[in-house]
Amino acid sequence: MSKITLKDLPALAEELSMNGELVESFLFACKLKNLTAKSMQGYGERIAYLMRWAATQGKDLDALTKRDLQEYITMLIDRVSVATINGRIAVYKVFFKHLKDEGFLTVDPMAEIRKMKQPKLIKAVLTPDDMGKVLNQLDRKTFNGSRDFCMLLLAFDAMVRCNKLLSIRLDELDLQSGLLKVFVTFPHSLVQS
Repeated sequence: MSKITLKDLPALAEELSMNGELVESFLFACKLKNLTAKSMQGYGERIAYLMRWAATQGKDLDALTKRDLQEYITMLIDRVSVATINGRIAVYKVFFKHLKDEGFLTVDPMAEIRKMKQPKLIKAVLTPDDMGKVLNQLDRKTFNGSRDFCMLLLAFDAMVRCNKLLSIRLDELDLQSGLLKVFVTFPHSLVQS
């Protein structure tokens, strides 16, 4: 079922003896939003999975209840990743909201269904040996090599972000003292009045 897009859903609906008007309406709305081909494929694949599951339950998409959708999502747990489940939930929320807004449904069965909490992943960090290997690759006898060496040291030692490294101005640099002024902007919610 790979490479299915929203454009393929009306044919799938016919194959599964489902109401193709539902997916045609959603397809039209997505075309008006001028979604990318990747988004159209992602929506199509996720809705196709739900359509095939609904067909095994003997139901059309507009007959699915909150309980049905909870059962479907529960069935996915331990079969696919939390990110995949959350991706499907996000698409189904958009799809069923559209069906309700267009009058195909009186109640949005996805309205109260929330995404799963994703486990926090700890990102791998460079070891001192890894940092040394990266720095040793640079030719410090050239301008670019010296510049890149300094930028990487700032990133590693001072934890200066890449966008800040790329926007350093001469007036922020004091070569006599060996200092660099780094201005940090805090989100408004963190600034006390």
